[in-house]
Amino acid sequence: MAGILGSGSLNLKNSQTLTVGTINGIHGIDPTGTGTVTIETLGATSDLILDQPIITADGNIILAAGRDFINNVLPINSGISITGTGQYFVYSNNPTNSVEGMLNYNKHYNQTYTTGVVPFYAGAGHWFFYAIAPQLLVAPDLKTITYGDALTYTPTYTGFIDGDTTTTAGISGTAVFDTLGSTSTSGNFIVGLHDAVYNASFSSLLSSLGYRFADNSGSINELTVTPLTLVVEGISANSKVYDSTTNATLSGTAFVTPLAFDSVNLGGTGIGLFDSPNVGNNSVTVSGYHLRGADDDNYLLQFPRLIANITPATLTYTANASSRVYGSINPIFSGTVTGFVGGETIDTATTGLLDFTSTATVLSAIGNYAIIGSGLTANNGNYLFIQAAANNTALKITPAVIFARPFVTPIIPPVVPPFVTLIIPPVATPVEPVIQTNLVNNSTLLTSQLTSLQDSTTFLHWYQQKPQTYTKDFELIEVENGGIKLAKGWQMHIEFPVNSCAPTATNPSKS
Repeated sequence: MAGILGSGSLNLKNSQTLTVGTINGIHGIDPTGTGTVTIETLGATSDLILDQPIITADGNIILAAGRDFINNVLPINSGISITGTGQYFVYSNNPTNSVEGMLNYNKHYNQTYTTGVVPFYAGAGHWFFYAIAPQLLVAPDLKTITYGDALTYTPTYTGFIDGDTTTTAGISGTAVFDTLGSTSTSGNFIVGLHDAVYNASFSSLLSSLGYRFADNSGSINELTVTPLTLVVEGISANSKVYDSTTNATLSGTAFVTPLAFDSVNLGGTGIGLFDSPNVGNNSVTVSGYHLRGADDDNYLLQFPRLIANITPATLTYTANASSRVYGSINPIFSGTVTGFVGGETIDTATTGLLDFTSTATVLSAIGNYAIIGSGLTANNGNYLFIQAAANNTALKITPAVIFARPFVTPIIPPVVPPFVTLIIPPVATPVEPVIQTNLVNNSTLLTSQLTSLQDSTTFLHWYQQKPQTYTKDFELIEVENGGIKLAKGWQMHIEFPVNSCAPTATNPSKS
């Protein structure tokens, strides 16, 4: 069809598919007045096709296709034109098979054509209406919560047509979901998978495009509930002295705090283990407890990580008692180290060389002195070292014994020994020459050399062949084989007047 309507209106109904085209040089519908153009194609298979534009100067254009609306007019947005005021309303069955060929229009689904009736929501703008009533399937978003957490779903939609999205579909209202599955004593959904179903009766979802809403039955088990962690409380780890093991003792009363009204309590006996057996502040791992009760499957037991101190054990240096005489060097000292734990030995628990020493020297006076152990270092600082109390007097220095040496006749060296001068004081008889003789240690002055000497020992004097000088008793000078014998180590100087048998008025000086 085609036509020029002038100032009138057009109201055309056709029982078959209708094409607006060119007839006898007339292109499409071109009214020159203010009339309204209404074209309907009746029948479920009747299409309305525009090969030429429909134009009105001032008025509404209503195009109602029984099945599809096809706008082939180019350029785009020129198939329906209102040069003045007015709106156009296009009805078809499904946007999938329709060609709108227009821009900047509104659309709405689930809207059929009623002659003379304009939908209430279409008071302004241009509209395409579609009889199809598309349905959006509603499901909750996949949700993972911890047992006891509050649950809020965000709806997700599938089933959009014609390029629509959640945003362009103009969805408003609230989606309500029913969560299926068992609950605990406290009324919370138990650990595991749960299906959530859209409840249309309590929901208030609307779409500005006319979408309907229904549960997405293909979406199941949208909710995953994981166990709530319960931490063991009320216990602490005790510090200990190093014993080479990781065993730890626990103090306190262990407990957990489940959700109110749930039937859960703590069973078992706590076991503590140090992460390391060595000295220091160490972490202690706890085990041995378990949950029990009707709702225990909804919880995960978590053991605390405690801290406790391991302090060093004590090793004792014990010196073996030792003694020596005054003036001698120290002997080689010995001793032991005691206090190892857990089967450890000096080889496995320490490094270094065991040594025992003393501060006593060769010149130390008689008495008791300390013998001190040293030389070892404990691996990982697991031991401290102390000295046994007995170490303070373990070394005893005793007096030295001096033995008299037997007399040994020395061999006189072939040198000129020190001499002894015998002086005879002057007398009435003719002067005799002075008798001189050399006398060394352990040698003998013959009596023939002491002729006419009376009480000759009165004038005997001597000195020692050493840096210091002192006087020996006369008893150490012996008469032997008719002569005088000096003690070993001495020289003698003898003086007496010539031809005189008596001492002079004054004794000669000693030298």
